[in-house]
Amino acid sequence: MAMRSFLYDIQVSLLDMPWPVWRRLMVPSTITFKKFHEAIQIAMGWQSYHLFEFKYGPLTISLPDEDFVVDDTHFDARWKKLSSLNLASSDVMSYLYDFGDNWVHLIHVKGVRPLEHRQMTVRCTGGEGACPPEDVGGPYGYEQFLQTIYDSEDPEANHLLDWAGGTFDPWAFDRNQVNEEMAQRFKK
Repeated sequence: MAMRSFLYDIQVSLLDMPWPVWRRLMVPSTITFKKFHEAIQIAMGWQSYHLFEFKYGPLTISLPDEDFVVDDTHFDARWKKLSSLNLASSDVMSYLYDFGDNWVHLIHVKGVRPLEHRQMTVRCTGGEGACPPEDVGGPYGYEQFLQTIYDSEDPEANHLLDWAGGTFDPWAFDRNQVNEEMAQRFKK
C-alpha cells in the first residue's frame, strides 16, 4: 500500500525580532528535512553558511558531524522526510539556524491537505519583514546593527551598510523573487 502524500501549509516565524519576520510556505510531505532547510533558507533570505537543527518534541533532526549519533531521537536530515512525523494542523517545531548567532524559528503547521500533484514543489505564499544579515550577531547584534545604520551621526553606519551589501531595508520582502529562487532550486 502506497503512503499518501500531503501538502503542508506552514508558517515559519523568526523569533526575538523587533517586528514580525515570517514566511508562509506550501511544502510537500515527501521532501527531506535537508530540502526543507534549503526551502527555509531561500524563503527567509539566509545564505546557508551555517549548521541547522530541527526539534520536534524529543526528536532532533540535523546533518551528522563527528559527534552525531543516529538513534531513536536523533535523525539525519538528508534521509528523514517530513511525512515521517505525521504532522497535523497546529503542530509546532523549532528550526535553529547558525549555532553561533542562534536564530530560532518557530514552524507552525497551519493546515494539511492531500497532495494533488506529484510534481508539486515548495512555494512561498506570503511573508513579512527582511531577514537579518548573516553573521550580524543574533537578535541582539541585529538590534545594534539597526540602531547604528539608522543613526546618521554614527561613523560606523556606512561601514555596516557596505558590509550588508550597500543598503538594508528591514521591512523588505519579495514573494515573487523567493518563488523564482525556489523554482530554480527545486526544479525536477
